[in-house]
Amino acid sequence: SRRGLTITFFSLTISMFTEIYPTVPKTNCFIGFLMIFFQMKPVEWQKKSDLIMLISVVVITICIDVDFLLSNFSPEPIHEEIDSSRMGPDESLTRLFAGYGILFNIGLKPLCLVGCLNASSRGRFIRSRVWERGHVILPPLSYHIPADLNGVIQARSIAIAWIELICCILYFVCVFLIEMDW
Repeated sequence: SRRGLTITFFSLTISMFTEIYPTVPKTNCFIGFLMIFFQMKPVEWQKKSDLIMLISVVVITICIDVDFLLSNFSPEPIHEEIDSSRMGPDESLTRLFAGYGILFNIGLKPLCLVGCLNASSRGRFIRSRVWERGHVILPPLSYHIPADLNGVIQARSIAIAWIELICCILYFVCVFLIEMDW
């Protein structure tokens, strides 16, 4: 659709401007081009696996962008000896511009992804399946009491248990990597 392409072009433009800063993740432009490709190619050529990979790549790049936003250190020249006392927060205007651009781009990526998924019937099917499975972890948006209240509570409890299990496993992997000095 035109709206999806417009949002994708806007995201791509912001990505190109934010790459002025040297440590900005360089994946956003590639994702923008990939989303343009997905929206402009023939619908018959799209496979379910392609769309699932696109969703996975967008989620991974959003995590990379969040990691960039959380790290606030300037790059040091390679040829100089690194002195840990000189490492500090980077407050330059370019860093600030890149940070706001990345933050804005994080909000645009899901909108671009919806535009990509709406371009085909398979994409709309995958979007509806993701919503069916994923809305369980979101808080309810209405006061409507479902007919099967026990089933809803059970589904939410299972979803929370899975999320906690995954977080615990990731936590133990991080602790293991830190302890092993990797």
